[in-house]
Amino acid sequence: MVRSVTKIIPVIITKDDIGSSWMTNAYLNARFQEKLNRLKYKKAHDHALVSMNVASLERAVAAMQEIPFAT
Repeated sequence: MVRSVTKIIPVIITKDDIGSSWMTNAYLNARFQEKLNRLKYKKAHDHALVSMNVASLERAVAAMQEIPFAT
């Protein structure tokens, strides 16, 4: 099952609202991409790091229970 995974999206979950800030998300993603470039991970370069707070994660999980990602 893990072998069929073709895309991994790295996620950082924060306890406070700073994790949902677009500035925080942009900064963390820029640093992440910079580190990936140094390590030369070509496949992972297309994937952005996502930062969100725990409240946003809880809302997303509730929505995923009603609407599946894959059909």
